[in-house]
Amino acid sequence: MDANLALPRELTEKEETDLRKLLNLQLHITTLLADEEDAEVLLDYAFDMIKGGDNIGQVVEEVSCC
Repeated sequence: MDANLALPRELTEKEETDLRKLLNLQLHITTLLADEEDAEVLLDYAFDMIKGGDNIGQVVEEVSCC
């Protein structure tokens, strides 16, 4: 993974939706509503960072657990 990778442009609505779906699959969400809500908050935060110009390494470091 290239930690310095950053978006050269804003994602389209479809690109963001597709990426959210792919990332959601990686989160191993249980059937608990709280887990779904936590995942949504985590993804919202990550996407806000990306839209703010942070690179992949910064996003991974910020949202990684322990």
